[in-house]
Amino acid sequence: MYKCGFLTLICLVTAIAAQERSDVALTVYNNDRALVRESRIIPVSQGVSEIRIVDVPSRIDPTSVHFRPAGKQISVRLLEQNYEYDLASPERILDKYLNQELTVFTQQDGPFKGTLLHHSSRYLTLQMKDSRLKIINMNSIIDVDCPRLPSGLIARPTLVWLVEGESSGTYPAEISYLTRGVSWHAEYVTVVSADDKTIDLNAWVSIDNKSGASYPNARLKLVAGDVHTISPPIRPMAEERMLITSQAKAAPQFKEKSFFEYHMYTLQRQTTIQDNQIKQIQFIPPTQTHIVKKYEYNGQRDKDNVRSLITFKNSTSKGLGLPLPAGTVRVYKADPDDPGSLEFIGEDRIEHTPVDEQIHVFIGYAFDLKAERKQISVKRLSDRSRKATYRIQIRNHKKESVAVTVVEKLYGTWEITSSTLPYHKKDARTIEFELKVKGSGEKSVEYTVFYQQ
Repeated sequence: MYKCGFLTLICLVTAIAAQERSDVALTVYNNDRALVRESRIIPVSQGVSEIRIVDVPSRIDPTSVHFRPAGKQISVRLLEQNYEYDLASPERILDKYLNQELTVFTQQDGPFKGTLLHHSSRYLTLQMKDSRLKIINMNSIIDVDCPRLPSGLIARPTLVWLVEGESSGTYPAEISYLTRGVSWHAEYVTVVSADDKTIDLNAWVSIDNKSGASYPNARLKLVAGDVHTISPPIRPMAEERMLITSQAKAAPQFKEKSFFEYHMYTLQRQTTIQDNQIKQIQFIPPTQTHIVKKYEYNGQRDKDNVRSLITFKNSTSKGLGLPLPAGTVRVYKADPDDPGSLEFIGEDRIEHTPVDEQIHVFIGYAFDLKAERKQISVKRLSDRSRKATYRIQIRNHKKESVAVTVVEKLYGTWEITSSTLPYHKKDARTIEFELKVKGSGEKSVEYTVFYQQ
């Protein structure tokens, strides 16, 4: 790998004093988008002048920038805005130096001074003063000396404004803009009690910042909901995981409120979010809620496997009662033979869940429960109708009895003409049977359905 002597080059660029950023506010949405609001001290000259705004994210949407003078009223017209993002990386500097002279230092020989003809990730080609060609392996290069920074390259992404002011001075201004590269999601950590009757639940939010800028001492808001945008969202990168098992009581750090058709969560303190950082903040302090452990079998989906689930209600009476943003629920349980240990037993994703809605978490497939679904018979009655009979069997290899909900998906116009067990019509396409299976036993249900198209 090589490096260029760029520090010296950057020092030769005309110095630009960065305007002081203050009162930074960051509102992050679920779809890899954030709204940034900040205050800056803007130098304004009488007449037409240029203002450079640095420390903006590299993934800013320049068309979304809004500028408004604050405090004392001044007359400033924003005539033109340019977003400059051609950064002075080693590759871009070498691109600009094609057919120009530079000096290359290597580990063994050199220095070599000549005209740059070509460069790639593997080789650099110079034409020497005596017309000889020198092909240098990039891995042997330790430094490249370039006389100056090529025009058009900058050290940091910059907004360049052309403004017209009535008088000279420095004035406060409010700037807001949208940027990609900042996303958030919730992470729920649950620990199931020994009797499988309750869970201890706490939640964290993860803010993933890959926008190309940092946000110091920012006022942070998170918006949960599907905000419509006209460009497809970019999937967030994989995030680090965190398991916190402390049961210490703490006040919530976020204040929730309804906001238009969404829910907004405001952090009750300021926080700094660095570029290329995943920050995790506790969202819900540890709380306990009652759960119901369930088994479910859908032979059209799960073949011979029976699903294990836990369900609980997002209500105040059950210890929750806060609109829960979409996120991953991870479930742990203590090993009774290893005091103090927690073992991971499954995870699932929940969608945005309002207060008083039921939450279903798919843990995994039950090892000691097996199922079998067979079509016993089928008879075509006409071109538009037929009759079919199905048998579903659950085999329980546990010592204790279990109840399994059998889910059957139907289609078209249908009618159950016979059944060995009562069924519940869940919707126009779904019926459910409840099978109570004794320990080390088995049980089956058989039904006949009439279909008409």
